[in-house]
Amino acid sequence: MSTTGAPGQKHAIYKMRNTDERPLGNHDSKWLKLQSVTYVESDGTSKEWERVVRASRQEGATVDAACVIAILTKKRAGRAENDTDTLEYPRLLLLKQYRPPVGGISVEFAAGLLDPKESPEECAMRELKEETGYTGQPIPGWSSTFACTDAGIGGTFIQSTIYEIDMNRPENQNPEPKHEGDEYIETFSLPISTLRTELIELMNDPKHKYILDARVMAFAGGIEMARRMSSFV
Repeated sequence: MSTTGAPGQKHAIYKMRNTDERPLGNHDSKWLKLQSVTYVESDGTSKEWERVVRASRQEGATVDAACVIAILTKKRAGRAENDTDTLEYPRLLLLKQYRPPVGGISVEFAAGLLDPKESPEECAMRELKEETGYTGQPIPGWSSTFACTDAGIGGTFIQSTIYEIDMNRPENQNPEPKHEGDEYIETFSLPISTLRTELIELMNDPKHKYILDARVMAFAGGIEMARRMSSFV
């Protein structure tokens, strides 16, 4: 496992914890709002459903946030003579970040909310640089329109883009994240070939409470399923 973090913030996420929980009304909430939705079933019956919406969605935007699935690659032909990197490539770039809603350290992709007048593509590039320090290029044809993160609870929509990060490039040799003041993020990577196995091992770590983001597990599961199904094609 390869791990990096912003200067002065290493290991900070392991010291964080929740200290209190209390009910919160819409008038006190800054980022989220609770709504009641009335809908009609197939037999004409009118019913209600509670949902959570983000108060931060930008005017005119169809998505709330952008997500970056970043793949680290390193071609042997492009390596310098003094390169001592023995890591296996390609690798998946991931983040560890303390998330108060789950009271633990979330293992997730780089992602963030759109800024005013910012497109999902611009947001993805900005978040990748700010949260990880890496510079990459989107892989053509591998960008989703939008997807809902949890349709049973709310209307948060996110656009995902797959980026390739060339580890031979000078700007990716010593990446320096630029986290906001209240962000404590640790960046690490895992080899694609053993991704699902290593994620499961991480979740079983007795020292820390890791919470695996469903999108990361779905990605790892898809790779594993493709590997197993290839023998049937």
